[in-house]
Amino acid sequence: MKPVSRLIVFLILMVWPVLATADMTIKKGYVSKRAATAGVLLYLHDCWEPKLKEKTGLLKEWFRHFERSGLKVYAPNSFAEERPDSACDYNKHVKIQLRKKRIEQTLNTLEVIEKKHPNKPVYIWADGEGARVAMRLAGTFAGVVTTGHVCGADRWNKVFLSHDTPLMMMLGDPKQDKYLRQRLSWQKQKEVWEGCDSSLQSGLWQWQAFDHLGHHFPSWDESVREAAGKVIPMNEEYNSFTPDDPEVGLTKIRAPTSKKFRRFFSGKYRDYSSAKAVAIGPRNVWGYSWSYTSEADAKMMANYHCSLFLKKKGRRDRTCTLYAVNERIVHANLSRPLIKRVQQALAEEGYDPGPIDGAWGNKSRVALNAFLETVGLRVRENIDMEVLEALDLAE
Repeated sequence: MKPVSRLIVFLILMVWPVLATADMTIKKGYVSKRAATAGVLLYLHDCWEPKLKEKTGLLKEWFRHFERSGLKVYAPNSFAEERPDSACDYNKHVKIQLRKKRIEQTLNTLEVIEKKHPNKPVYIWADGEGARVAMRLAGTFAGVVTTGHVCGADRWNKVFLSHDTPLMMMLGDPKQDKYLRQRLSWQKQKEVWEGCDSSLQSGLWQWQAFDHLGHHFPSWDESVREAAGKVIPMNEEYNSFTPDDPEVGLTKIRAPTSKKFRRFFSGKYRDYSSAKAVAIGPRNVWGYSWSYTSEADAKMMANYHCSLFLKKKGRRDRTCTLYAVNERIVHANLSRPLIKRVQQALAEEGYDPGPIDGAWGNKSRVALNAFLETVGLRVRENIDMEVLEALDLAE
């Protein structure tokens, strides 16, 4: 064999394992079909195996928005290669090995992206475990967004990215994100700002906390899109699906009466042990979520799935309402007899609700909130199960 031929064979043998590995994680992941007109976005998933090829869901809504903004999405699946099945809770030795594996996978994917899309800007969106990987990449990128992880890639809050890389670190409420609480405890910190302020070694690095969110960041949240848009170009016009805010308190929506719903709620739903929720809509429409890290995430996704069913049935004029959160049923049907019972109970407690006529007006709301403040509960506009329990009216 000629020297030149030997060199070609040697290079193929050296490069082939890298490309094969990258092809495997990409093939079992997700790659958008749209052209990279505005650049390429690399999505790095968290510690759970992602459902990258589902037609709906939190990730799919983000991918649609990125694609409509001219970004070609690459979302490799690190579970395409051998690794811990559930990688969210593991020992230090496994963490080190897994971190090395994911960095290797990411670098291989970036190599593929650079070959297929030369001179195109590369952006990174990374969640949880993927965020730690992203902040360990010692390179320069067009922009990086991290979510569901403390600021920094290690105990010392260090970020390995080039100081020329725009970075936005987004965090939810530690009370709603158990993984964030765990990492804060591991770093011996009580507040997220302690690590975030020390991580800001570049004028292009920013962080923002979202008190109303848990571990997951929805694309339909305007404040999230605004923060992420500071480092990743996204269309101002949001065209992906936006679930309406769920009804608060009692509504005219009745609980589903179908046998399928009753079997599900008394059986499969009750068996789930993690954070879970059920949302219901008119005409037996319902959706649920489970295996989430917090009630906030579970409620958000249950409402999302219920709203999708409403949309399919062409009933976007109505919103869903929460039926159950974990084991608690939080829904009750709005009816004049029930409102009269509430008004009567408030009157007996010494608060004037106005005429006891079953009509929920301003005087009834003022009386209710005066009662709630007295018993140490938050004020609200409408009656809900907590109100009924406080007035000893819950059945």
